[in-house]
Amino acid sequence: MDSTEMESETGAAGYSGEGPMSTVVAVELADALDESPTESPPLADAVDTDALDRLFRNSDADIELTFSHADRRIFLSDAGVTIRLER
Repeated sequence: MDSTEMESETGAAGYSGEGPMSTVVAVELADALDESPTESPPLADAVDTDALDRLFRNSDADIELTFSHADRRIFLSDAGVTIRLER
């Protein structure tokens, strides 16, 4: 597998519901991009961050959400955040 085929995965520690999910995603995305969160493309360019935070805040439902941003596929659930390089 060459470097263009490698997947970058982060997270999987779970989301405790503490703090905004948008912040968790922004930090994980920056880590996957090897950048600081302030250097990464704004998450709000891909998803409504207020809606994202409301969706995951104190929810007892099993929620899964997938979207693309910064050439990455981002998978969110109560199990955590997974980020993969889009092919």
